[in-house]
Amino acid sequence: MEKLDSILLPCTDEKCTSTFKNQKALLNHVNDYHKLEYVVNFKKNKDALCVKLKRNKNRLLCPYCTNNFNSFSAIRKHLTRLEGNCETNKDSPNSDLDDENDAVHVLLPDCPSYDDSLPVPSDPCRRHSFAEAIVQGCQSMEASEDEKSKNEWIIGKLQLEPMALIEDSESIQKAEYNAFTHAVNIQRMTGKRFICHPIVPAKRKLQKSSSHEILATSFAHLIHSSPLRDILLERHYFEVNHEVCQMLNADWEHAPHIKYACAQVLAGCILVNEKAGQAVLVNTLEVYCRLRSVDIHRELSNQHGSLPPPTSYYENVCPCVLTTSDGEKLTIGTQTMNALITSTIRLDIKEEPKVGPTTCTADFRSKTIKIYIDHGSWEKAVKISKNTITRQLEQFNLTSQLRQIRSQFHHPSSYYLIRASSFLAMPFSCQPLSVFTFENHEHGNNKTNAHEKASMIASRLFKLIAHQVLSTTKPSLSKAQVNQLASQCATGKVRDILVNISSSLTDADDILILHNRELNNSLTQLASLMSSDIAKVNKSYVIPNIQKRLKALLEE
Repeated sequence: MEKLDSILLPCTDEKCTSTFKNQKALLNHVNDYHKLEYVVNFKKNKDALCVKLKRNKNRLLCPYCTNNFNSFSAIRKHLTRLEGNCETNKDSPNSDLDDENDAVHVLLPDCPSYDDSLPVPSDPCRRHSFAEAIVQGCQSMEASEDEKSKNEWIIGKLQLEPMALIEDSESIQKAEYNAFTHAVNIQRMTGKRFICHPIVPAKRKLQKSSSHEILATSFAHLIHSSPLRDILLERHYFEVNHEVCQMLNADWEHAPHIKYACAQVLAGCILVNEKAGQAVLVNTLEVYCRLRSVDIHRELSNQHGSLPPPTSYYENVCPCVLTTSDGEKLTIGTQTMNALITSTIRLDIKEEPKVGPTTCTADFRSKTIKIYIDHGSWEKAVKISKNTITRQLEQFNLTSQLRQIRSQFHHPSSYYLIRASSFLAMPFSCQPLSVFTFENHEHGNNKTNAHEKASMIASRLFKLIAHQVLSTTKPSLSKAQVNQLASQCATGKVRDILVNISSSLTDADDILILHNRELNNSLTQLASLMSSDIAKVNKSYVIPNIQKRLKALLEE
């Protein structure tokens, strides 16, 4: 799997973290920084001298003074310029520093370290102001300013004042509800504990609010009023802060392993539209770099992209809804990447889980959508950010970590393992299916292979290709493998494509997978044929499995 990042060549020295775009640059670096012995020719007092140099603790010592250098080019310049008279040269007492600064190769700074401890809320004791309490008590969050002013005027005329009802729990952020009573009552009630009961008018029936009208006016209120309250209370969340923004905007070229941390940190996060009282838990997402040199599946630059605007609520991080030819897609964009959300669960209402990038029903077009990070995911992301050889998110179900792509199967970046799922969707059966995983779903009670659809056979080919790319240095496909799959497939378009692939192969030679555009054309056709079956099975298989898992967790 090391080759997935082979766009940059690593230095051959184990302790050196430098990378290079071509073999020539690599050789120049090794010759300048890592050879053990050198010979330098220069003139001293018009006499030609030849001096042999040896590295000592990775430094080259000047034979005429106390200066030492990291590179051969630096010490050669030092000796040539001062002609070996450096011990008596008084003009440049720090000439060794000057020479080092002239070196061609300059290392970039290391990736920042992150604190994985749970951030303390900025002000967990903050309560609604007088005006906010009136808005919350009247549930007039979406009313006009004139309507809000009218409510405040009416309450004042009735000599009522808002009061805060604070939820009694061990949670750091306690939910606050607001009600109204006379100022005299507030004085009598302050500091005492009460049990709240509704008082129903005698001539009017109690109108039960519909489950789809629950309003989440703050994150704490959301958690405590959510149908999934018991599950959410077991987790710890914190709002996106500077460290999270810093990680999500890290450079994938400079630190290739950081892409795995970027995917992990957003797994299980909660998006909240406080104004509309709507929220979703991000069940599964996949991340994409913005650079063509890093990710062939990058988001193309256009006016409707996911780049954060200068006025974004968070620092270079912004949730948004993208309008595409396939429909509207919920994403989280940063300066270096964007995260496509492919499965969500509504938290403010009882609603069937959504699977697919265009299925979210909540409104996230507001510019002040808040993001709350699952602390468990943050801890895992920080751990990943410290491991520069990371090449996957989990040790199990590798093909489930591949993104749902439909083209560019000839490019190494198509096989990045950067699809992450929340604690709810950790089982394979609760994750959206892709061309690589469709073959593994359970279709009804039939456990035999007698009545398999063509899409199952096609998925088997994609899985075979993925395992080849992830496990070998020269991934290839044999004629026998393709013929075996074609023989299992009924007559139709999928079988025709498999036969076409087989016809391009010889019995003796395997066909290479990477950089093979002809094979990619056939695979792209197969992926297109599979798309409708994947959407159907996501609805008939994945969604029921998510519902079963939620039910099991609620009953624990």
